[in-house]
Amino acid sequence: MRRLKVGLVLAALAVAGVAGAQYTTKVYTEQGAAKFVVASGGEIEVQSGGTLDIQSGASLTAGSISRATLTEDALQPYGIPVSRLAHTTGVPLTVAETAGGFNVSVSSHVWKAQGEITDNETEVSVTHFQFVLPPEYVSAGDISVSLRCTVVKTGGATDNGSTVDVAVFKQADGAVGSDLSTTTAAATFAAMDTFYTKTFVITPTGLAAGDVLDVEVTSSIIDNEAGAGTLRFNMEPPKVLLDIKG
Repeated sequence: MRRLKVGLVLAALAVAGVAGAQYTTKVYTEQGAAKFVVASGGEIEVQSGGTLDIQSGASLTAGSISRATLTEDALQPYGIPVSRLAHTTGVPLTVAETAGGFNVSVSSHVWKAQGEITDNETEVSVTHFQFVLPPEYVSAGDISVSLRCTVVKTGGATDNGSTVDVAVFKQADGAVGSDLSTTTAAATFAAMDTFYTKTFVITPTGLAAGDVLDVEVTSSIIDNEAGAGTLRFNMEPPKVLLDIKG
């Protein structure tokens, strides 16, 4: 009988020890099994092949999640509608061909920006757009400007080294700094009537969410075949690519 009593006491102490230990861990179930608790420093790990299934009708309550804790996504694209492009004066582009500038062309739901028509000459066309770095931009994260563009040829025109270039300036307190584009060589075209993606890398040092960028696109189209046709720069809506969180 004495041995039985001692055994029961030891068993009770063992159970109490387990219960006590349960509440000193960082991951535990509360008494009553109504709540699973992950204390400070604890974590839930869903391993490869596992699933955390939150079914319809359930709720997920999140406390404050800072942007800094989110996963960073590299060079996510932000499209700029052609309708937002402007002349160097800030006046929006129109459908009319403009000396030294771009115009908007809309046909069968396709929007594009066009430089001047070039016929046995060199035509330089310039357009601008502003871009404000969004809240999700990672300070000093990578930035690039991407242009999907082509040179359209009619007749027997001959390209003689046509190019497109991008310059980017940060605006602050009524002034701008130097060109932030590190792609110093203007992009050329290996063939006419072929779309290419031309990418220009921007120096991100010191840039942060809320900064205002002025992006300038310049096409220089050179035709040296007199009277045999024309060349013209065409561009899809440009994109700004950013490292972001959220």
